[in-house]
Amino acid sequence: MSEGEWEERFGSFNRRIADDLLDRVSDGVVDVIPEIALQLPIAVISEMLGVPESMWGDLQPWVRAATATLEINTSLEQMDAATAATHHLVDAFEELIEARRAAPTDDLLSMLIHVEESGDQLTHDELISTVLLLFGAGFETTTKLIGNGLLALLEHPDPLDRLRADRSLLPTAVEELLRWTARCRSTAESPSRTSTCTASRSKPATRSSRCSVRRTAIPGCSTSPTDSTSVEPRRG
Repeated sequence: MSEGEWEERFGSFNRRIADDLLDRVSDGVVDVIPEIALQLPIAVISEMLGVPESMWGDLQPWVRAATATLEINTSLEQMDAATAATHHLVDAFEELIEARRAAPTDDLLSMLIHVEESGDQLTHDELISTVLLLFGAGFETTTKLIGNGLLALLEHPDPLDRLRADRSLLPTAVEELLRWTARCRSTAESPSRTSTCTASRSKPATRSSRCSVRRTAIPGCSTSPTDSTSVEPRRG
């Protein structure tokens, strides 16, 4: 499958699953996180990997429990639940890998298995790790972006009204919400300008320590790059 065919296939799927989730909203009332934000990334990543739809319902609580370890101050109970959930995920995907090894399809998991068997690109453990990484990274960030992005718009009704009146602003709004809202506890950004501070280090610094400085901006309305500051520790 070519890159263009891949994008067309999953672009169409993404729109369809989003429409299906929104169609379930009754009387204009929806609990966004459990009914949309949690379900959308699980469905999209599962479809990419070729996970049968019958498994999607099991994956959501497992992935959610496993990604709890990305939060700050995770409790021992959450750590134990994350470990158990990870074991469930590994068992499920080991079975699916064996099925795809015996009968490949046109999904991403089959492609990864084919690469593994054509050379030394991926071991079995690397296959499992890659699948878990896709779910962990794609699920956590997308869910939080949907929830926090919607909250940002509700807290700024003027930009929300502009978006409702002019849907052509949506691409810019999405990019601005990506910048404005927190997708995860720890993230890296590329600032547009730099400044130097005089913080000393006991050892020479080999990399710049970057911190983002938010300026006053309105989600959905900014057309300029992120105005951030890069802090470069002094060598010493």
